[in-house]
Amino acid sequence: MKLISLLQIVLKVVGIIALWEFIKAFSSLIFSVGVFSSSLNSFTALMVSSTVLNSALIGAFAYLCLFKTNKLLSVLQINAEEFIDVRADKKVVYHILILCAGVLIVINGLTNFLSFNYKTETKTEITSPHSNSARAFENREHLTLTESKGKQVNFFAFIEIIIGIIFLAKADIIREWALSKYGEEETL
Repeated sequence: MKLISLLQIVLKVVGIIALWEFIKAFSSLIFSVGVFSSSLNSFTALMVSSTVLNSALIGAFAYLCLFKTNKLLSVLQINAEEFIDVRADKKVVYHILILCAGVLIVINGLTNFLSFNYKTETKTEITSPHSNSARAFENREHLTLTESKGKQVNFFAFIEIIIGIIFLAKADIIREWALSKYGEEETL
């Protein structure tokens, strides 16, 4: 197999993944328009700009990977005539898959481990004057706004991090177990 063909396949797969991430980011942008338009302040402007930039960067990357693959490969200056042998032992493939799974589990756990909640709490007080005049029946309303930042720890994400670290630290043992369960050493 030519090296350039393998890299084209890899870039197309990465482009499909990036396209899926773009769809998720763009849909969150569309659904958050109502939230962003309800209160306009510097924090909201920062959130809007970061969401738009996130969607644009992911979309541009997906476009490059899916539709400009040859252009990307020409920038990387890959030799088009170079052949590679993709034969590998099953042991090596299992080891790589276990390490990749461990890294992905740790990354997923780290992104969900600690989350901050920004919420605005309101408190409404209704007061009335204590005199016997005609204004005694008028109510005055006071609205108090307080902004609070709370943090939550996701313990399931902590368990994910621990499992990912176990995958990384004990990859040899897990590989041997998987080979004994799913097949002997063979060449793929």
